[in-house]
Amino acid sequence: MNVIILLGKGLSIIFWTAVLYNTQVPFDSPVGPIFSLSAPLILIIHVFEAFFFIRQFKGRVENLSRHALAVLAFGVFHILEVRKMYKDAAPAGADQ
Repeated sequence: MNVIILLGKGLSIIFWTAVLYNTQVPFDSPVGPIFSLSAPLILIIHVFEAFFFIRQFKGRVENLSRHALAVLAFGVFHILEVRKMYKDAAPAGADQ
C-alpha cells in the first residue's frame, strides 16, 4: 500500500508541475488543452475531498489544516496515508 501511495503522490507532483509549466509555456495540441481542462476539474474534486476530509477527521487529527492542504495537492493518496497512519496509532479495539 505504501508503494501505491508514494507512486500516486509522485504522479500528482508531476501532474501539478506540468500544469504550472503549461500556464507559462503552453504545450502543443492535444496535450495543452487537456491540461487546461483537466486541472480545474481535478482541483474541484480535491476541494470536495478536502471538505469531507475535514468533516471526517476534525478533532481526531493533529495539524488538520496542513493535512487539508496536502489533500488539495495529492487527493485520495494523502487521505489513504492519513487513514493508515491513524489506524496504526489507534489502540486495539478502538473502532468497535
